[in-house]
Amino acid sequence: MGGSEVRWPARLGHLSRGAVAAHATSSCLFWDARSDRGVSASGSVVSVLLRCTTRLLELLGDPITEERPASPEDWYANVFWVRRRKCLLVTHAETLFCVFAPAVRAASLRPLGAFVVPLIARQLAAEGFPAGALGPLDCEQAIIAKTADRQVLGCMNDIARVCQHAAADASGLARLDLTALHYRLQRNITSARDYLPAVDLIANRLQPTLR
Repeated sequence: MGGSEVRWPARLGHLSRGAVAAHATSSCLFWDARSDRGVSASGSVVSVLLRCTTRLLELLGDPITEERPASPEDWYANVFWVRRRKCLLVTHAETLFCVFAPAVRAASLRPLGAFVVPLIARQLAAEGFPAGALGPLDCEQAIIAKTADRQVLGCMNDIARVCQHAAADASGLARLDLTALHYRLQRNITSARDYLPAVDLIANRLQPTLR
């Protein structure tokens, strides 16, 4: 079971773990859905900020991090183990919208933005949201920083346990239905977000642009 490939859901573009990074060069630039601004490699619009746990920073080879004030627009990233396989969890600070990537390899996570940004965009698309629904995404300009919000980290620990239990119920990562798991995660409720699921919080953010 340890050498089995995880079946990625159809709604994530039929991409294997290796293909995600390879596809990133054609998927790096996304629009900010709320401001109708484009994101370019010139950095004219602030790009995605990835706040990594100490464990993930060590896995990435201790990359240079930037000091940035905490923002609801930040993304938090952590790595944890499910049945002896490394898995990545990325979570949006304000909405707790998340992406779970099972059985990742350290090499595929470098650079982290090239791996994460396409996954975020595809998971947003799976829920019917535009790629820029949670702010601009530019994998070439992704900024790495240390974590800054313990509440978000606590929520991520709860999400990680849901992922671990789902894998156990499926008898392993190879049999895990990622589409069903993500559907469940995006509709999870917590007191930290007034019992509103991520999909509702995102829809509320987009209301001004939908009128």
